[in-house]
Amino acid sequence: MQTEAQRGDPLSVALGSVRGILSDLTNDELARLWKRGGGEMAQPLGIDRRFAAEAIDEILAQTPKARVLNWMHHPIDTLRGALSVPEAGPRLAEFRAELRRSGWTPGRPVTFEQYVRAQFKAQNVTVDFR
Repeated sequence: MQTEAQRGDPLSVALGSVRGILSDLTNDELARLWKRGGGEMAQPLGIDRRFAAEAIDEILAQTPKARVLNWMHHPIDTLRGALSVPEAGPRLAEFRAELRRSGWTPGRPVTFEQYVRAQFKAQNVTVDFR
């Protein structure tokens, strides 16, 4: 992993990755911010022809029942999403570290410069599959 914003020792990187995975699974403010900028597209399984259609289905599934039905309708994509979770961890950790390094705190607006720099560093922390 090629981190620039995080401390480089293995324990800090591992803890940051776990925190990033949890952020992705809980879809917190940081994960939503990262995803809005296309952060998921830098992952190996993020790009395909049906991505937009499935993303719309997922967004429209508001109730737990609708989410389960959507997962059942797309079992391969659900599995693919589950397998992509470990890839999101280091990227979200780098995204968070760069935003914090630039002075951002949760709940406050992010400047364009902060956002672009954090997205760029997050996509390049591991292999960028775009």
